[in-house]
Amino acid sequence: VSVTVETAPTLPPPDALRDRYGLTRREAEVALLLAEGHSNAALADRLCISPHTARHHTEQVFAKLALRSRKALALTLLQAV
Repeated sequence: VSVTVETAPTLPPPDALRDRYGLTRREAEVALLLAEGHSNAALADRLCISPHTARHHTEQVFAKLALRSRKALALTLLQAV
C-alpha cells in the first residue's frame, strides 16, 4: 500500500514580505492576494478599495519586486517561504 500526501504550497506571512521586499502593509496584502490568483477587481472588492487603487498597489508590488507578471510573483513568493 502506498500513500501519497500532497500539501498545498504555502505563502509567506505579510510581515515576512514587508521585511524582505520593503513592501508596505497594504502592498504585502495585495502581493499575497495576487499570488493566490485574484484579479484587480477582486482585490478592490476584498480590500474595500477602488479599482484604481488596487491597480496602483499591484503596479507598486511588481515594481518593488522587479517582476512583470502574476505568475512570476506567485513563484517568487513561494520560493520566499
